[in-house]
Amino acid sequence: MKHVFSDPSVPVRLPLESVNPAVDLCFPIVHGLALEVDHGHALYLALRAICGNLERIPGLGIHTVRGMPGGQKGELILTDESEVRLRIPAGSAPLLKDLAGVELDVNGRAIRLGEPYPQALTPVSALWARTVTIHFRELALGAAQAQLAFRFNQDFPWGGFRILRPRTIRIEGRQLLGFEMAVRGLTPQASLLLQHQGFGGRRALGCGLFVPFSATSRSSKAS
Repeated sequence: MKHVFSDPSVPVRLPLESVNPAVDLCFPIVHGLALEVDHGHALYLALRAICGNLERIPGLGIHTVRGMPGGQKGELILTDESEVRLRIPAGSAPLLKDLAGVELDVNGRAIRLGEPYPQALTPVSALWARTVTIHFRELALGAAQAQLAFRFNQDFPWGGFRILRPRTIRIEGRQLLGFEMAVRGLTPQASLLLQHQGFGGRRALGCGLFVPFSATSRSSKAS
């Protein structure tokens, strides 16, 4: 599949007033063996069952958990670095205090969370998202790529982007199409804006959340 490249040739004034403080609130996984690779919806349901305040957090994003590929297809082995990370407005952290120390049932897989710590967003020039999805009018891969490229370039014309491999997420038996994305050439303000706002839908299921691009972003340690 060919990559789709943007054309950031037209400078656009960045709306700096739209950049609001946001953090990743990180809960280390202190007990647990494995999750399904496609665990975004199940993780959201497990967190919501414990903490009703999730619904009160504007723009909530829940990252998929990182780990190592398992011996069975579709299995993610947890490591000492595995965490449940929630992207939230900085002032919303007290709403999630009930999650510290709880055990979650993630579609039959048990994990226990430790004490959380905040991690500030970093204004780096290159960002990566595991899955970005929008409402696709056509689901053929080429047509879907073109729709995503048009929307992203229209809504966020402050950097060059690539649309990479397709991904799917499962929601109650349905498969939802998305694509891995990388964005480069960002100013610090544009980087923080994209990380805070995200792009596309299903942020609470792990979609549309951008993190600093690195060699490990797309390695086997990324779920």
